[in-house]
Amino acid sequence: MTPGAIAVVEAWACSPTFRDITVDDAAAWLREIFPHYPHPGDQPVEICVNGYRWFTTKAEALADAVHRASLRPHDVADTLAGPDWDLEVSGGGLWALPSRCNGAVRSQR
Repeated sequence: MTPGAIAVVEAWACSPTFRDITVDDAAAWLREIFPHYPHPGDQPVEICVNGYRWFTTKAEALADAVHRASLRPHDVADTLAGPDWDLEVSGGGLWALPSRCNGAVRSQR
C-alpha cells in the first residue's frame, strides 16, 4: 500500500464506530476506496507456519484481514468487534491479526 492509502485506512480504523461495522460493509468500503486492492505488492512481509500474516503496518494487516474475511463464508451480521479483530505487533515491529489468520483457531470455537 502507498503511504497515502495507509493513512486513509489508519484514519478509518480510528473512527469510533469502526468496530461496529460489518465485514461486508468494511469490504465494500475497501473496494470503493481501493478498487484494485490487493495489488501484487500488497502481500505480507512474512507468513508463519501458524498462518500469521505479518505486515509492516497495522493498516496493511487490517486491510488484508478484511479482504480475506469477506471472501470466506461468514454471517451477514459479523462485525469487526471482538477479539478476532485485535491487532498484534511482533518483536520485530510487524503487524498481524492472529485470530483472523489461523483457521484452526476459528474452527475450534
